[in-house]
Amino acid sequence: MENAYTESTIKVITDPEEYDGQELAYCISDARFYEPERELTDEEMLQLIDLEHKNQYIFERIGREIECGKRAGWPQTYHLQ
Repeated sequence: MENAYTESTIKVITDPEEYDGQELAYCISDARFYEPERELTDEEMLQLIDLEHKNQYIFERIGREIECGKRAGWPQTYHLQ
């Protein structure tokens, strides 16, 4: 697939109970992906690839900013209660 881009982003849910089993989703409270029982569509595969590239870019950029003194450290993480 040349120049393939996603038309939408991965669905985000707050709690696992919200997952309807119909599409790929990311759950905030347990920080995991939920996949439908069927095979992922090309669009869903592209969404995962796109997310991986974005995460790698962010990780590298924050590292560079820390090294250059533009950032004091890594962002804090927050846990939902």
